Amino acid sequence: MRVLNLGLRTTQQTTLFVKMPAANSTAILRIGTPGNFATVAFQGDTASTTLPVNDYVVALDSALVPSPSAPFTVTTDVDAIYMTAGAPDSDVCPLVVGTGRAIIMKDPKDPNPPSIASAGTAEEASFLASSRILLDMKALVDASSGKGAEDGAPPPEIHALLIGIDAYAPDTGRNGTIYRPLRGCVRDILEVERFLRGAGVPAERITRLVAPNPGGPGSELPQPPASWPTYDHIVSAWQRVMATARKGDVVYIHYSGHGGRSATLFPAFKTNGLDESIAPCDINQRAGRYLRDIEIAVLLKQMAQRELLTTLVLDSCYAGSATRGEDVQARRGDTDDFQPRASESADNSAVASRADLESMAKHLASTPRGLDETWRIDPGGAASSLVTVLAACRPHESSFEYAVDGKHRHGALTYFWLETLRQRGAAMTYRTAYRQTFARVHALFRDQSPVLCGASDRRVLGAATLAQPASIAILEVDGDHVTLAAGASGLLAVGTRLAVLPPELLPELADLPAMPQVEVTSVDATTARAHVVADFGDGWLPITLGAQAVVVSFAPTLRREVRWAPSRLASRAELTARAELESEIAADTSHAIGLATTDSAHYQVAVEGSRFAILDPAGSRLPNLRPEVGVTDPSAARTIKNRLVHLARFHNVQELTNTDPNSPLAGKLELSLHLADGDRASRATLPVQPIVPCNTEFYLKIRNRSTRPLSIAVFDLAADWGIEYVNRGTPLTLDSGTFVDLKLVTSLPPGYEQATDVLKVIGTLEHADFEWLTLRPLDQLHGGSALTEPTRTTRAPNGPFEELMALMHEPSHGQRKVALAASPTFGWTEAQVGLVVQR
Repeated sequence: MRVLNLGLRTTQQTTLFVKMPAANSTAILRIGTPGNFATVAFQGDTASTTLPVNDYVVALDSALVPSPSAPFTVTTDVDAIYMTAGAPDSDVCPLVVGTGRAIIMKDPKDPNPPSIASAGTAEEASFLASSRILLDMKALVDASSGKGAEDGAPPPEIHALLIGIDAYAPDTGRNGTIYRPLRGCVRDILEVERFLRGAGVPAERITRLVAPNPGGPGSELPQPPASWPTYDHIVSAWQRVMATARKGDVVYIHYSGHGGRSATLFPAFKTNGLDESIAPCDINQRAGRYLRDIEIAVLLKQMAQRELLTTLVLDSCYAGSATRGEDVQARRGDTDDFQPRASESADNSAVASRADLESMAKHLASTPRGLDETWRIDPGGAASSLVTVLAACRPHESSFEYAVDGKHRHGALTYFWLETLRQRGAAMTYRTAYRQTFARVHALFRDQSPVLCGASDRRVLGAATLAQPASIAILEVDGDHVTLAAGASGLLAVGTRLAVLPPELLPELADLPAMPQVEVTSVDATTARAHVVADFGDGWLPITLGAQAVVVSFAPTLRREVRWAPSRLASRAELTARAELESEIAADTSHAIGLATTDSAHYQVAVEGSRFAILDPAGSRLPNLRPEVGVTDPSAARTIKNRLVHLARFHNVQELTNTDPNSPLAGKLELSLHLADGDRASRATLPVQPIVPCNTEFYLKIRNRSTRPLSIAVFDLAADWGIEYVNRGTPLTLDSGTFVDLKLVTSLPPGYEQATDVLKVIGTLEHADFEWLTLRPLDQLHGGSALTEPTRTTRAPNGPFEELMALMHEPSHGQRKVALAASPTFGWTEAQVGLVVQR
């Protein structure tokens, strides 16, 4: 676990010592400057290194935990300014600055060791306000600790609502027995409750509604009528938990049972006539009724308005096949329920009034239109920072229950979700936990792909947020071979080399060359196979499912060449600058760029006056390379080299194209731009690369012309050389022949009067991991590495949260039946459109 996060400013050369209470070969100490971290080895119980004048981050991971009887000690031989931080899983003030020569760490949650005085000097205040390491420090700690709560308020509490249904009463009504009994749902809920109790959640803050089979799991528990998960009991329990929780509290809701589709209560807004729903235990009976998608969306909106941090886990499905024999069963009904029920209408909902429900239905029907989706957060496109939804599968898939351990039936999602959470570390965010869960579920059931929507950077069951750098998940481990969750559609190619990190380790703090490394040997559309080429033995844990891989060296096919622009007469300063830049490029291990051996090159570098310039092949200066870099600036050569690597990554994504005319998906993804006409896209299509004023709403229409459903990833390649994953946290799936109108708003970075953006859309038959393609704007590099940049996220605005919604929207009927692509080019396609934004 992370036991020490320390910022350090040295004003003269010093030797840093870290002493542990006992020798521990698994301890990992990292020291460095932003983008340039190295691992320092322990000799016995001590590690030491000499530090020149600079700002540093020091991070220590260890199986040992400091205590008053076994403290950790950090010392310098001269005075230094220390920025200390509690562990990322602590609930204390994260950053404290003071001057001294030693820190005695007796508790990982103590941010202010006794040997450091309170901040107060001008130099200390300057360090806290201006140090380049501040962003790194904030990425390591609970940066949101205390937000949303008044000073002095107690820490957030965790409240839970757990719903498990095995026993579905047989038919006594007109619709038939649609929902068959299950055998693993109550066991799921009992295991979730056990986990929560072990995590410190008291029994009085856990509400459990279960319907066990006679003699099955949970049948020995008291079963008062109010504990049965009927529609009324589920809604009333949900509302009680919501009313009990305070602003800023954490609410965890877990449902294991059948999902289903039934005749809609909102025909004016549901074009296919169906609602997606949770199926309560009495749904087969005459008086039974569904908890519908619109009602759940309203409940989540109400929770957001109360500023509760909500997690909803749904181990059920809404499409796919009904059963897979005796051993494996899908959690959905035998058929869609087309018969209206006399017990159900929008007028007698226990959640909200007809007007409120229809207002939500209208909103979800208009933003976005034409979208086949299971669960979504904020249809406007911005993932909420308050709500996280983990659904068991994509549209067209099934959620299975199975005797995963060979003895007892569990929902596959719940089983592996709990397995992951039991191993969670300091940096276990929802995204980290999801990646490991996805890999384990997908390894067992190829046609079950869990989906994560909403706030993925929030720590599981916590209020903290932790920025997650871009990386690629490990889906399978087979001896010295691994399968990566990205392929040809994600810019991987044979020869790409990646460092493999434990799931909880932040890439920007890792000594990547010292990590186990793999090299890609073959690629498919959405996955790649790689073999281990560098393994550093017992110092690291073995590669596991859900580990993350970071590209450290690009394939030769992605390499871009650099040459010097023709120059009449170079000054001595320019010649020196050229030599330093050439040395930096030659020493760069990413292989993203290289010195050209001919007059042809992707980039030209020139010295214009006293400053560097980067030019395109025709000699035109590339725009928006900010700030300018002087020839004599400190680290100028490294800054220009990193900019060239950044530009190479940007242009590789921009030029990513499936050129195979024989691919069945060739030309099947259509894009067009439309202005807003009220609450929907106008009929008229904007011209190619239109000029659109800043702060203008517009729609990107994405249409799937293929015969198969496509998973859709949308990227904004911006004029500031950043790449943003537009629908990160809001996965999109388009069925054959359907479309989505994605509502967007134009914007310009500060200081820009006009900019050209490219919207790139990638469609795949299988799930793929695209987050590693993201890039910060180039002017945010600050001279650091261009290979381990954290992803940017778009958040819903603070305030009354009127725009926060949750959506379950019309998944197409039928099971997905897509085999692995016969060729890397057969399983994906892409398209892009550009627009000019003008102030």
